Amino acid sequence: VTLLLNFVDSVEEIVQMLSVSEPLLRPRKFVGQSKTSGGGNKDSSKNSSLTKNSTDGTAGMKQKEQQEVIRLFREGRYNVIVCTCIGEEGLD
Repeated sequence: VTLLLNFVDSVEEIVQMLSVSEPLLRPRKFVGQSKTSGGGNKDSSKNSSLTKNSTDGTAGMKQKEQQEVIRLFREGRYNVIVCTCIGEEGLD
């Protein structure tokens, strides 16, 4: 399952809510490489600036991390990907 959202802050919130249903639902966030402010800015995945930490809720994911999430999703470790616009642009 892939959930497409407009705001990075929403991605974090939805992943936390779905995690309550583990192991049935195994969600993982998937966002672009851009940095966002705490105000809920839209993800601009076309921005190539890498960020320092992808797990703090205010940073994007490095390309290597994105590739790892996709690999684990395909292998079945995650069965829900919660993503920003990067999902509709980069997932096939």
